[in-house]
Amino acid sequence: MLPHPRFPFSVAASLGAGIGEELFFRLFFLSFWAFILGCILKRILSQGIISWMAIAIAAVAFGAMHLPNIMYLYGFKSLGDLPPAVIVELLVLNGIVGVIAGVEFIKYGLIAA
Repeated sequence: MLPHPRFPFSVAASLGAGIGEELFFRLFFLSFWAFILGCILKRILSQGIISWMAIAIAAVAFGAMHLPNIMYLYGFKSLGDLPPAVIVELLVLNGIVGVIAGVEFIKYGLIAA
């Protein structure tokens, strides 16, 4: 197992990971899906529904991105080794955070998310 970084580096790593996740999942991933879905579905659905679809896709991806962390921390070798309750909990809890951050991003921009 990798050693935990010392104090100033652990704070920098946490801030860097949080900022990196927001940039990737909100600025790029959510914006990409909002653009693609908007191009495909703009004649059928309203912009609000398209935004919610993009938020949902980004939130599920955000939750799924945390699965390898749990696998590493608890020593699971494959996704099939994880108990289903852990997968559901991880996807739901991180998905809720992803939806909240996505809504804030759509309403107020990246700084708010």
